[in-house]
Parts: sequence; C-alpha cells; structure tokens
Amino acid sequence: MKKNGQDSKEIPLIGQGFQAYIDNLFWFLPFSSQLQAYEMLAKKEISDEPWCTKRDEIKADHLKERAPADLREGWKAWIAEHVAGKEAGAAVAVPSSGVLSVERD
Repeated sequence: MKKNGQDSKEIPLIGQGFQAYIDNLFWFLPFSSQLQAYEMLAKKEISDEPWCTKRDEIKADHLKERAPADLREGWKAWIAEHVAGKEAGAAVAVPSSGVLSVERD
C-alpha cells in the first residue's frame, strides 16, 4: 500500500536482488559458508580466478532485461508440469538434470 492507505502498487517478489541472493546460496554449496569455500581453494592451491569469472558471468546474466520474465515463465512452466493437478501431499518430481540455464541475447 502507498502512504495514503488507499492505493497500491505491485512490487515483484522475484527481482534482481532476490535472484542474486538465491544464486549466492546455491553458489557456495556444498560448503557451509563462503569462508569455507575460499579456504578450500587456498588449501588446494587453486586459483579463484575461474571461480570469480563464472560468478561475474552469472551476475551479469541477471541484469539483462529479460531475466526476471524468463525466471517467472520458467517457474510457471515447472509448476504446471510438476505440481498442477497433483493431490495435496503428493511427492513432487524434481528433474534429475537439475536447473536448466537459459541463454539470453
């Protein structure tokens, strides 16, 4: 609601900030923290350059104009295929291939 208490405006839940937050959570799996991930890289004497380069590519992808719409449509399609029409409490099938990437122009 706006300050006047009468009018409302739509604020999307899934925006660039939300996408970045979720990516950050998944980026550091299976580590329990960012610190643990970077300690492992240092211990194994692995450069973090490829790691950081790929992370920057993902961040840039989320800034593209189509990113929020692609995410919304992807979620709608996944729900329609795996959840819609299922009985309450039924197991939801998760594709074994994991999350699919979308190439944006």
